[in-house]
Amino acid sequence: MRYMPYMTLTHDKVFQMRATDEFLRRIDDWRRQRQELPSRAEAIRRLIEAGLRAEAAPSAKAPARKKAAKA
Repeated sequence: MRYMPYMTLTHDKVFQMRATDEFLRRIDDWRRQRQELPSRAEAIRRLIEAGLRAEAAPSAKAPARKKAAKA
């Protein structure tokens, strides 16, 4: 998966959110596993983008739905 190195801030919108210590710890743990150690904001952008892509992609793990047989 390819990411933009760091987003340019020329047209970015400011977004704030509240998070638990546990949530931030998980973000920090994830970003420390990256070789380039992205900022916390960049890590959150990458994780959200990956989640949105995964949700949009057809899943090979999702079982095919079967129509119930009428009795």
